[in-house]
Amino acid sequence: MRKISNLVYLVVTSVFLITSIASFSYLALPLEIQNMFPEWNWLSSIMFGGSTGVVGVGAVYLKYQEAVNRQKQETIYNTVLGEVRDLKRDIKRDIELNETSLKIKRDDKFINAEAKRLIDEVLK
Repeated sequence: MRKISNLVYLVVTSVFLITSIASFSYLALPLEIQNMFPEWNWLSSIMFGGSTGVVGVGAVYLKYQEAVNRQKQETIYNTVLGEVRDLKRDIKRDIELNETSLKIKRDDKFINAEAKRLIDEVLK
């Protein structure tokens, strides 16, 4: 789907920019050739070329902003993912330390039976 949207973007943006260049090229033509197209004048050339040019440049800018935002998003994602992995590792280590501590306390001869029973329940 991403390839299709990139292709559509490329075609649409190219059409806008080529149309804009063609419209402004009309103004560079000699006056004799411009007079061959009576329905097209300098004002329509500027309006049509300018509007399609603005839309084309706007589309290029939006694509650029999308790439910048995607890069920022990936950076944030990787940062958060790294922090989550570190937290998970720390939590596992804390759980292992707590289990080891409970096992040591369970084997202590000065702990009463009720405390040993509670420790066994926690360790299961």
